[in-house]
Order: sequence, then structure tokens, then C-alpha cells
Amino acid sequence: MPHTLPSPGRGEGKGERGMALVLTLLVLVLLVTAVLEFDRSTRTMVKAAGNFRDGMKAFHLATSGIAAAQALLKDDLVRHGGRDDLTELWATPLPPYPLGDGTVAAWIQDEGGKINVNTLVTPSGTKPSVPLQIEQLKRLFRLKGLDSAPVDAIVDWLDRDEIEEPSGAESAYYERLDRPYRCRNGRMDTLAELHLVKGISDEVYRTISPYLTVYTSDESINVNTADPVVLQTLPVPGQDGAVAFPLDDEQVETIVDARPFAAKGDLSKVPGMTSAVVSQLLPRITVASSWFSVYAEGEANGVKKGVLAVVDRSRGEPVLKYWRLAD
Repeated sequence: MPHTLPSPGRGEGKGERGMALVLTLLVLVLLVTAVLEFDRSTRTMVKAAGNFRDGMKAFHLATSGIAAAQALLKDDLVRHGGRDDLTELWATPLPPYPLGDGTVAAWIQDEGGKINVNTLVTPSGTKPSVPLQIEQLKRLFRLKGLDSAPVDAIVDWLDRDEIEEPSGAESAYYERLDRPYRCRNGRMDTLAELHLVKGISDEVYRTISPYLTVYTSDESINVNTADPVVLQTLPVPGQDGAVAFPLDDEQVETIVDARPFAAKGDLSKVPGMTSAVVSQLLPRITVASSWFSVYAEGEANGVKKGVLAVVDRSRGEPVLKYWRLAD
């Protein structure tokens, strides 16, 4: 009989076909995984590019809001000259306004209605003989329910000597900290610098910062724009070198109701204001302002960017003196 080769069994053919199917499925799974990962990474990059694009649009919208605020402040100076109050157009927040494919909003705040912490010491960096501004700031702390001890540390931060106030701190204190730094011994450039001062915690800063500034040129407070709490801190010389505060809650409420004043001498027309008190307050107040802070926010496709700026218009043309991206 002729010799014949054995034919493969059914089990062997099925095994090879099964292995081929497994390999095919494995390759298919790998291809699908690669495609899905490529799709995910592509979507991520496209989204990131879109967010970057929208972020840039929002940023430029915000800066346009700052420019619009400068123009508004210049127009206000031309129209109203020597008076600034909360009934004027600049004091009305600009709600989100459509511009291109986004919106811009802006708020202007008068820095002249706040207490300038840099005036706690004299321009030469020494403590004043009559501590009107120091006592004014201490009164603000007390009115807001805070311990006024950190005011001593603020004075030490500003003055040019190394002699500590009773509750103050000079360079020796700051150099002993875990992360040491030197005491400023000079004017603050930004209000946020208060965070570096002994006793000024985040909570204390949040409580007092709305009433403080570092930008105005003197200690005068705009009586037309000041918060009622600030008006209560207005100091006058008292008996035997002491400092007095002639305005209580009731008197301040009367002043706020009588605003705006065309001239600071109009304060004498407020019911209950005596000529003696008015004459003492006149050197401490004004009805015009030169420094303003501006916050502008741009929004594009849900992405928002904010810019905070400070504008000085003491020489007529509003000039940017400070700006940063808002947190």
C-alpha cells in the first residue's frame, strides 16, 4: 500500500485559528487604545490652546477696561474739577459689557477716602510730635473690634530708626524669624506689604485693608467718599497733647446723609456740627481726590482674567502708577 502523510487533526486547526483570532483581537485592542489616547491628548491640547486663546482675549478685555477707566477719570476731572463724590459716573460700577466675543466689567474706587498708612511717620521717617495719624489708625482697629497693638509694629516698619515701640518690632525681630528679612524702615510701595508686619495676620489684613491706602499724597480724607468708619477716625488735637475724635456714629450718619459737599467748608451746614469742630476738621478733610484704584475683569468663553491698577491724575492726565493681574 502506498505511504500517506497523516492529515492534521481537527483540534490542531482550531487551535491555530483561535490563536490568530486572539492575536487579531489584541492588535485591534492596541489600535483602539492608541486611537483613544491620541484623541484624548488631541482634545486636551485643543482645549488648552482654546483656554490660552480665551485667556489672552480676557486679559486684553480687562486691560481695555483699565484704559476706559482712565478716560472716564480724565473726563470727570474736566467736567467736575475740584470735587469727587459717590454720585459721579466714575463711582458707578460698569457691569459686564459686550465687547467683541467677550465682556468687560470695571470698578473704580477712590483712594482719597482712605487712611494712608505711610503718613504714620513724617516724610523724613521720624515719629510725629503729635501722633494724629497713629491714633487715627489705632481707632480704626478698635472700631473694627481688633487689638490696636499691631499699629506700633506698623510705625516701626515705616520709621527709619531701630527703636521699638511698646508693642512694635524692628529689624532684630524680623531677622530672628524662621525665614528672616529686614524691616522696611521706609514707605510702603503696596498695601499688601502689611502682611510682612508683626501682628498683621490674614484675618486682620482682610478686616482693615478696605479702609487703608499707601498712594495718596497726604493725610487728608475725602469726606465725600470716605466710609462712615473712616469718618469716625478723623482725629483732632485734644487737651494736653492728647488726640480727640469728635465724630460719633450719629454725627457721621448726619454727614453721610448731607453728602456730597461742593467745598469742605460746607461741613458747617450739617446739623449739629459746631464751628469749633469744623475748624479743627478742615485741615484733615478734602472734597477732591487724585488717586483711584481700578479693578477690571474680562471674560471670553467662560475664561475670566482680572487686572488691578492704581491711577494718579494729580497732574491732569490719569497715569498708571501700579498694576498687576488679580488673584
